[in-house]
Amino acid sequence: MTLYGRLHFGELEVIVGAKELGIDFAIIDEHAARKMASEFLIDTIGVLGILSLAKTKGLINLVKPEMDKLISKGYRISDKLYNQILARNNEVN
Repeated sequence: MTLYGRLHFGELEVIVGAKELGIDFAIIDEHAARKMASEFLIDTIGVLGILSLAKTKGLINLVKPEMDKLISKGYRISDKLYNQILARNNEVN
């Protein structure tokens, strides 16, 4: 269900809720929703950013198997972004 341009209801709820609660950070993956969040001065991180952070914090050893699990469950990621995330995390494909 699209409510505001290309945003889904859930994405809009996250942005509005963050603003109403005075939260300046949200987990959002979709580009259009991230752009709107930034217009409301809300910083964002996506699932792939969380995986990278988890590796940095020593919570996971590798990002690649976790991304592969997400992809196997229907998470969409371009080959370009997939390879960029691997490179940023020193995991050569």
